[in-house]
Amino acid sequence: LLLTNDGDLTQKLLHPSHQSEKDYRVMVKGEMDAERIRKLEKGIYLEDGKTAPAQVGQLRPDPDTGTTSFVLTLTEGRKRQIRRMMLALGRPVKNLVRVRMGPLLLGRLKVGMARPLRAEEVRRLKAYADGLAPARRSGSKRQPGHRTQRTARTPRG
Repeated sequence: LLLTNDGDLTQKLLHPSHQSEKDYRVMVKGEMDAERIRKLEKGIYLEDGKTAPAQVGQLRPDPDTGTTSFVLTLTEGRKRQIRRMMLALGRPVKNLVRVRMGPLLLGRLKVGMARPLRAEEVRRLKAYADGLAPARRSGSKRQPGHRTQRTARTPRG
């Protein structure tokens, strides 16, 4: 959890169009075979659309507990996305912890504890966010900086 009052920084770090990387340490029930990993790396179809490709690393099956642990890197963050992705693959999540957001690592911070970022961490985080460019959608006709105007709907009667 990162608390900030910097709206521009928050937008760059969290909006999927900026493709900011977030790492999660995931433990699932069962084994993660090559086919399931391939599906994660191509994107999973969920009820709200296909997910962006994910990266899977540090795979550690544990035959004694019947679980597999791994690091999952995402560039988007939908509500309960990892849990839904893993359920779609038949591998329910047993444990889930975000361990990295951009250049920030969780480190050894204990559960329920907080600390302010050091000046160097803030500098690195802002430099990282400034280097993130929104992904261009293919076929998009909007110009950079153009905002779509929204109009209020009136009830038909």
